Amino acid sequence: MANLGSRALDQGQAFPALEVEMLGGGRARLPEFVARDYGVILFLRGHW
Repeated sequence: MANLGSRALDQGQAFPALEVEMLGGGRARLPEFVARDYGVILFLRGHW
């Protein structure tokens, strides 16, 4: 695994705010998008 240094989150640490494009169109602001429910966020690197 790559050396993430201080960029990796520790357990219980808040997810940083960011905005991402959704596959079905539109944009989602995190963490507000999943603030009321449980959520899974999957980041794909793309092709190698």
